[in-house]
Amino acid sequence: MGSTHPPVMRERTARPAHGRMPAPRHADRSPDVADPRALGSRAGNAALTRWLSARRPILARMMEEDDDAPSEPTLRRDNESEYSATWLGNEAGSLTLYWDEASETYWINNIETEPPYRRRGIATALLRMAIAEHGIVYASTQPSAEDTATDTRHLEPDGLALVTRLIRRGLRGLVLLHPRDAPVHALPAPPLEHGQRLITQYFQPPPGF
Repeated sequence: MGSTHPPVMRERTARPAHGRMPAPRHADRSPDVADPRALGSRAGNAALTRWLSARRPILARMMEEDDDAPSEPTLRRDNESEYSATWLGNEAGSLTLYWDEASETYWINNIETEPPYRRRGIATALLRMAIAEHGIVYASTQPSAEDTATDTRHLEPDGLALVTRLIRRGLRGLVLLHPRDAPVHALPAPPLEHGQRLITQYFQPPPGF
């Protein structure tokens, strides 16, 4: 004897060619945190709170690592005319000075910062260290055409721009000029005779002297 209940009609869902069933139209799922439409709603804020809570240990560890990272480079004086800087053990920059025997002055011969460590004040820190040791460090305005086999103190455009910027910011002890205008160191004068004054300082005679 057959059932008296009417037959149940089931909606047939077409199966795609690759064999996977499509998701129901009205699937009950939590709002996606990455979906900007979900943020601002109560459900979206709750999902964001759960996302942050699950990743709180990771975020805390990242902040601790940032706190341990140095905010300044480690400077090193290699000799009287060479300085270098490291950042987390990696070579970050270097400064080489040129010694001018005629004027007994130090000049920037080469200053360089590695690309990953630029805009962190490394070049400035190296120059400050050299100035603290020698008192004055000169930067040359001579073009590369005036270089010689033993004199290569001309600055590249980026180096000249750096020096100019630091001087404008008031860095004392950094002087920009042409080597021909460098001060001349006077030799010790003979003993005082008839009230003669002993010259014991750097002296640049005026024009026509």
